[in-house]
Amino acid sequence: MSKDHLIVELSEQITDTAGIRLSVLSRESAGRISSVTGKPLYTIYREALEEGVHPLRFIRNRNTITTDEQLVLSRAVVAVAGAGGLGGNVLMLLARLGIGSLTVIDSDSFDETNLNRQAFCTEASIGSLKALEAERAIAEINPGVSVRTITKRLGHENAIESLQGADMVVDCLDTIKDRFMLEEAAKALGIPLVHGAIAGFEGQVMTVFPEDRGIELIYGKAPGRKRPYPTPEAELGVPAVTASIIAGMEVMEVIKVLLKKGEPVRNEMLYVDVLAPLIHRVTF
Repeated sequence: MSKDHLIVELSEQITDTAGIRLSVLSRESAGRISSVTGKPLYTIYREALEEGVHPLRFIRNRNTITTDEQLVLSRAVVAVAGAGGLGGNVLMLLARLGIGSLTVIDSDSFDETNLNRQAFCTEASIGSLKALEAERAIAEINPGVSVRTITKRLGHENAIESLQGADMVVDCLDTIKDRFMLEEAAKALGIPLVHGAIAGFEGQVMTVFPEDRGIELIYGKAPGRKRPYPTPEAELGVPAVTASIIAGMEVMEVIKVLLKKGEPVRNEMLYVDVLAPLIHRVTF
């Protein structure tokens, strides 16, 4: 039996919460098809969407994200640089959203100070590599995501190689110097970058396309590679609530870019003060 027939054969007709009848594929049925065909789950989910069959796990995305748009997400490759406070939350949201392939880049290991805010940090994971723990957790959230992990420290010598094949990259790095390096690599590859940064109860988000001036609008010219730059995160700390909110805003920018919905925050910055609360659009 062909994959098309298997998907149709094992799909079910349901009425969703909006009263619409549609064909869905449960995770159990997707698993059976994967076992029979030897194909990974992310391929099964993508092929189901191509047949107009909606994976049941994404059914609550519907009407906000159409079946065709869900298919676009299933075909997307998103790289996330950093799997800590911002990055862990970004990865969790992207996995639940239905991004088909994720590249997780982080060379650090979890320690006890990460427990307050980092999505994949637990007492059991202290000492483990963040990228590998992210891969494990994503497999539990959505085994239909293809995950590539890079545990070598990101630098000028390997940044382009690390981002190769990605449709876009999400910046969840800690230092300004590294953010410039990541942006440089993204521009060299011709892919958009979503920048995010957090400190205390404040955060910021910007989307950078290859032709944009980018984060120099925020930080000025890129610092020299050996020049230290102050990190507000180290001084102010980062509560979990700030990391969660800014991560959500970064993922919203990913949705805008991939689905061509709404207006990405380009050549300007969203500044967020969680305590006030205040969201301010900063123009340059």
